[in-house]
Amino acid sequence: MDGSTKLALFEQTILPHLNSAYNLARWLTRNEDDAQDAVQEAYLRAFRFFDSFKGGNSKTWLLAVVRTPV
Repeated sequence: MDGSTKLALFEQTILPHLNSAYNLARWLTRNEDDAQDAVQEAYLRAFRFFDSFKGGNSKTWLLAVVRTPV
């Protein structure tokens, strides 16, 4: 998959769950700034490893990435 195709598919599949990712991170960290940082890092990891997403529930997959420590 080329970079632009990957980005477009990532944006379509994963980006809609940004609020859920933030809500989980906020609950886990109990801090708005830390939650924002955690979501940013999680989205970077999610994009890097998006090739490992084999379909299914993209929200569940993303929230697992948010919960995974760096």
